[in-house]
This record gives sequence, C-alpha cells and structure tokens, in this order.
Amino acid sequence: MCQRWLVWMLALCLVFQFGCGGSDPSTGQADGAEAAGADGPAPPEQVSPLEMLPEQELDKQAPEPEPAASLPELEPQPATESKPEPESKPEPVVEAGVDTSAASAVHPNAGRSAFPDRGETIEAMITAKRLSDIDPFSDAFDPDNIPAVVPWHKANNYVDYEITVEGKIVSTGQSGDGGVRFLNFHEDWRGKFYMVLFDDLAKTLPKSVDETFRNKTIRVKGTVEDHRGRPQIRILSMDQVEFVD
Repeated sequence: MCQRWLVWMLALCLVFQFGCGGSDPSTGQADGAEAAGADGPAPPEQVSPLEMLPEQELDKQAPEPEPAASLPELEPQPATESKPEPESKPEPVVEAGVDTSAASAVHPNAGRSAFPDRGETIEAMITAKRLSDIDPFSDAFDPDNIPAVVPWHKANNYVDYEITVEGKIVSTGQSGDGGVRFLNFHEDWRGKFYMVLFDDLAKTLPKSVDETFRNKTIRVKGTVEDHRGRPQIRILSMDQVEFVD
C-alpha cells in the first residue's frame, strides 16, 4: 500500500513540474527558451512516470485476478407430493338442556347440518315427514260452501264474509265514554274475535247488556270485519241475535 502511494506522489510531482513550465502551441517551445535564445539547450525528453518504475513495481500495480472458485453442481431433488390431512367432521352443536330424542324419532339425521359434508354422497332422498300435528291448511274454507254455523274461534277465517257465529259470552265491557259495548267469548279477549253493539241499541234492551248476554250462548248473523287486527261483528239490531239457551 505504501509503495502505491509513493508511486502516485512521484507521478503528481512530475506532472506538476512539467506542467508549470508551459509551452507555446505555435512554436512547441517552452517560455524559458526565449530567454536562453534559439541556441539554448533543448528541453529534456518527457518520460512517463510508469516507465521510471522498476519492473518489480509494475508487476504490483496490476495484479492478475484470481480465478473464481467453482461451485459444486447441485443434483436435482425429486419432487415429493404432499398428501392432504384428512378433515375431521365437526360434531353437531346441541344446546345444553335441549332434548333431541323427539326429533331423532322423527328423522334419524336430526341434529346434524342440513348441508352434506365434503366427499359425502347422497344415497337416497330423505322422505318428508310432518314435524307437527297442526295442519296449517285445516282452517281453509270454500267460499261457495260456508258452514251454516261457524264456531266463534274460527270466525277470523271469514273476514269480509257474512256468516252466523255461535258462542258463549263469558264477559262484557264498554269503552271509556260508554258509547260502545263489547261481548267477549274468552276471558283473555285480547286479539280474539268479539262482538260490539252501540249505546243507542243498548238503551232499547229491557235489561243491562251484562244481564242480557253474559253466560248466554248466542248466534249472531253478520259480516266479519277486521278492526285494528281483531275480527269482529257489529250488532246493529237485535234481529241479528238468536239466544240458543
């Protein structure tokens, strides 16, 4: 490293020495030649700094590159196929305290997912079975064949139809101002079929509305109307009413 540094310092000194003298491009002579005259001594021949170095130093300036080490060839590894792990089937989730024995009796696959598992094949179609004894179409009726007498608890199926309803009045009531009277077929009358009559008709009765209708089985003919989600029949005349007992 020191030898390289000395070589470059020597080269810089020589360049500085020859460069400071200067020369005239037109004559090719140095400025000092005019003072010495035409017959003055010729300038020394320029020598390259590299030529002044011994051969041993030149060999050190450009070392031959070392050959790169050859890497060993890698043999190709045979490709291995990874086998997927078998998937575990999730167990059906059953809430604590829920008895599934009744559902299992209806269908053996009760409690499992409705979707088939991966790779599962369906061997036969599942037979449809009723899960409840209640028939949703049991209350359907033929408009052209309405029964002569309809029980009060089925009157809600005949909205906008004129029918004859039969039932026992278990309680009565009235509006806040007393202008409307209510005849109920069930103690819990909320949401159920009922009948109404107005105060002008109630005043014509020989007894009060409660004494006239309570605990009596009656038949009333009229059109079933939907009033705020509840079916009803309005009694506008006592001619609509028939006392069964």
